[in-house]
Amino acid sequence: MERTAHSLKGALRNIGGTQAALLSDELEKMGKQSRLEGAQVILQNLEKELVRISLFFDPSAETLLRFEDGKQFAGVPCQR
Repeated sequence: MERTAHSLKGALRNIGGTQAALLSDELEKMGKQSRLEGAQVILQNLEKELVRISLFFDPSAETLLRFEDGKQFAGVPCQR
């Protein structure tokens, strides 16, 4: 987890994904400490940020990110 979070953090900083990079940094620190408690919540928040970043760079990606009910993905409302 530590190595993956570190790599993701760097990539996110390069594209201006500040909030997502902070979440990745937290996961990296947790991995260094072999501490997984709370990681699921951070991963869920990271997923939401990654969706927002995807939509920023490609608004048409919304259709790919929709659940079958058409309402939201990762807690991010989809517009119709």
